[in-house]
Amino acid sequence: PPGNRPRIYRAQGGRRVLGVIPPIRHVPTCSSGSCHAHPAERTVLGVLDVRLSLADTDAAIADAERTVVVFAIGMILIVASISVWYLSATVIRPVNILMKGAREVSGGNLDHQINVRSKDELGRLADAFNVMTGSLRDEKEQNQKWAETLQDKVAEKTEELTVVHKRIVH
Repeated sequence: PPGNRPRIYRAQGGRRVLGVIPPIRHVPTCSSGSCHAHPAERTVLGVLDVRLSLADTDAAIADAERTVVVFAIGMILIVASISVWYLSATVIRPVNILMKGAREVSGGNLDHQINVRSKDELGRLADAFNVMTGSLRDEKEQNQKWAETLQDKVAEKTEELTVVHKRIVH
């Protein structure tokens, strides 16, 4: 075929080979030389069949592919490790602290406070938790005072009724 078209094919043994068959074209000054015996109207004198083994190139490509795969796996592991560490520090650990605080409060420890370290959503949640715990503690103290006041009032009224009852019986 005309032109200089390269092709890649498999030779015996499965090796890839690059082949190029460029035509040897007639040069007008060449036909007038004494060393050449071809007519002037002949445009193509022949072809040059050039073959180059791609075994070294294929080996280099395979090495490069292995290097890329190892590098990609390494980068995935590094990114995954950093992601796990970041999620642990910013989400998992604060959520576990909040869960421990909830267990403490549900067990009756209304003095438990959560250290607020950040100003993000979990930090605001921890702050709200501390405010809620403080409100519960204040309400519990008020209920205890009210219960004591109520007991005093009941005792006072009971004493008054006892006095009235004695008067009636007398």
